[in-house]
Amino acid sequence: MWIIQAIFLFVFFSCSVVRANDSFDDVHVLERDPVRIKATGDLRGGEKLMKVVVRFRDDDVMILGNDYRYAHLTVIPYDMIQTMTYSDIGDHLPRSLHRAAPLYQESFDGRDQRWFAIRYTEDENDRDVLLMLDREIDGAFLSVAASRSKKEIVQSVDGIPRVADDIVFRKCRVFRTTVTDKGKSNTDDYACAVIMRGALFEIVGQDKDYQDRFEVSYDSVRGLFYEHSKQTSYMGRMPGIGAFRKAKHWFVIEGEGTTALMLAPEIVADFRDAAQAKTNVSINAYGGKSRVASLSQASALPEILGVSPDEAPIDILMSAKTIRCLLGPGTRVKWPDGKLVRDGEARYDDQAPELTFDAIDLKKQTATLLMGETKKAVRIVASEMALTFLAVDDVAFVTTVFARNDGQLVCVHSQHATGILPQAGQFYGVAEVVEKR
Repeated sequence: MWIIQAIFLFVFFSCSVVRANDSFDDVHVLERDPVRIKATGDLRGGEKLMKVVVRFRDDDVMILGNDYRYAHLTVIPYDMIQTMTYSDIGDHLPRSLHRAAPLYQESFDGRDQRWFAIRYTEDENDRDVLLMLDREIDGAFLSVAASRSKKEIVQSVDGIPRVADDIVFRKCRVFRTTVTDKGKSNTDDYACAVIMRGALFEIVGQDKDYQDRFEVSYDSVRGLFYEHSKQTSYMGRMPGIGAFRKAKHWFVIEGEGTTALMLAPEIVADFRDAAQAKTNVSINAYGGKSRVASLSQASALPEILGVSPDEAPIDILMSAKTIRCLLGPGTRVKWPDGKLVRDGEARYDDQAPELTFDAIDLKKQTATLLMGETKKAVRIVASEMALTFLAVDDVAFVTTVFARNDGQLVCVHSQHATGILPQAGQFYGVAEVVEKR
């Protein structure tokens, strides 16, 4: 009994000087020794997390059991350490990505896992210690471990390699347009991580349906935009995004292309500060504006599709062979029972937001309208700063593409169904010249 009491006193005094001696007591060790586990009263003998105190001393790291059932002591000299590895695995990951992450432990599937592994040599044999860190201490723990041991720590977050200066944000979603097996385009939001590293943003898909990664260099960033509202004025004008279905925190990075993100509330402040500091670009915030008020503000339209600023707007339009439009918010009306019903928060079609006008011939005033697998012959009317495309059959289509003075192309699309139950709609978006004549 006196031995156990002595161990308790030792642990007590060890914990009482945690900060002064670079010690941490919110740590668990994954014990796999059946004899040690059974000594705790667990007769199954399977692996088990046991509470320990970890103290980084001048020449070694000491790991001491912090439980009356578990009082084992391990001392590892720094010069015996081969590698140190840290892997932070979030419970939000799809199972396939979860299991692919370094140090993943199947018995903890579905839980946050923050593992710190030490591989060292003892009596000419390789040994491993696997520690579970609390999120409140992992940053301080890694810093002390590196400074005391003078060893490099190989780090990863959700399987993504991380170096010391990287800033990693999880709980993000990115909007991307993908192509299905049948060749149809689909715009949707996908879980992702955003890493600010070196001279660029790296966006890594963490969705079962989207695991691509792409980069945006800080030097290419021309604008940063943020908004949070139930009916978004800025993001609500971006085609294919479905802003009125999802009241979220929006963050847009405009560079060579446009990257539209949704952020979890708890990371917004840190994300904004880091993005602005890394790019040295001020953030334009759109907050609390109503959708109706924003419709008259041309500046609220994002430059989602790039246009060369060296070309005059009218020259851009008049040289087009193929124009692609992306449509978003608008209005639908119908007359059931002879009464007007108006939906002022309608969207065109978030699953298929594109209209493409191909084979444009201004001399013949003809073009072909492509909507998925549907083709329609259309007529063209050219004016000083716009092209208008008209098609009439069971449904009348009128689409006008305008060239703004800043070189951006915007569009308005109207459709009038002429069946037994008449209905109409008008929708707004942006456009780009895909191919020139």
